[in-house]
Amino acid sequence: MNFQNRYSVYLVEDDEILAKIVTQELSRSLKCDIKWFGTGEELIANLEETPDIIVLDYFLPGMNGAEVYKKLKAQNIESKVIAVSGQAQYEMVANFFKSGVEDYVEKDTQYISKLTRKIKDQIEDFRSDEELEFVEFDNDIDKKIVTGGVVGLLIILSALVYLLD
Repeated sequence: MNFQNRYSVYLVEDDEILAKIVTQELSRSLKCDIKWFGTGEELIANLEETPDIIVLDYFLPGMNGAEVYKKLKAQNIESKVIAVSGQAQYEMVANFFKSGVEDYVEKDTQYISKLTRKIKDQIEDFRSDEELEFVEFDNDIDKKIVTGGVVGLLIILSALVYLLD
């Protein structure tokens, strides 16, 4: 997860025309940094940085999306993954969920708007988590300051009592 205003999204899609349309729309509407990969192998070979979100098609040349996801997990890649497919087959969707993917979008006539909404939801979750981490950090500092202040006050009071005796 990043602590900036821009989030990174990796799109794994073998249809180049669709990938360009999705990339343009997500860049425009979400102001995300988008990288496109045509295969799962290409994605895995280019994971120098861990993206915030991976949009992963199921039917890809080479490894399918569920196999790619398993490899990502084996490499401890903690990106949120949104699975996508133009095929609404029960078995394919079940394979994605069995492999551990938690979100799925069908490539239907509303695909881009649904995908945009899912990514927005993920970004909102990231921001909520960041705010919680920031609040917890602030609370820890406040506790240390209060605790330190009480201890400091006790030391000062002890010193005054000593001096007055």
